[in-house]
Amino acid sequence: MNNNNNNILPTDSINKLFGPSCEAVGQAVGAIFNFTFSRLIKYNIIKKSELDDLANGVAENAHKIPENNLDDSKIEQILNIIEKSKYSISNAELRELYKNIIVNSLDNRKNRKITNYFATIISNLSPESVIFLNGMVKIGAGSLPIIKANALKEPSDIKNQFNPAYKQVTFGDTGIFNKAEKDGKVFFKLKNV
Repeated sequence: MNNNNNNILPTDSINKLFGPSCEAVGQAVGAIFNFTFSRLIKYNIIKKSELDDLANGVAENAHKIPENNLDDSKIEQILNIIEKSKYSISNAELRELYKNIIVNSLDNRKNRKITNYFATIISNLSPESVIFLNGMVKIGAGSLPIIKANALKEPSDIKNQFNPAYKQVTFGDTGIFNKAEKDGKVFFKLKNV
């Protein structure tokens, strides 16, 4: 780590962000990263490796944006996104979401649809929620899990599904949950997809 914290970003990220094709945008994003994270790194509040992962991911993907599509018109929004990312930078799944939204905010083909609410939504997600949402995306955005529960008094009532005391849980086949039984009870646990 640099003692004066003038530049906390990895050299590779600096080269990609400040490269000739995106110099102005890269300087702005690099300055925001330094402004947001320098004191947190200095006082060991966050891990430098986590910041490096975020910055490298943003730099690599930003470097892939064609020069004529780089757009700094949403720089205040990027400041907001990076600011919110510092509260959950330790989680790899959330870091990945922040990388994507920062890069998409730099791309004029995508940034018209991005608002500050996106960063707010991401900042309120738990790691489990991210796994769940990623699973939903993998199975198709139009598919939602469906749960149907009916009452059951005794195991013998299973044979008679027309009995009003019948309890059964059926779950849409989404592929993102594991079914487990323990002590005669059925549980659905989120898979790591």
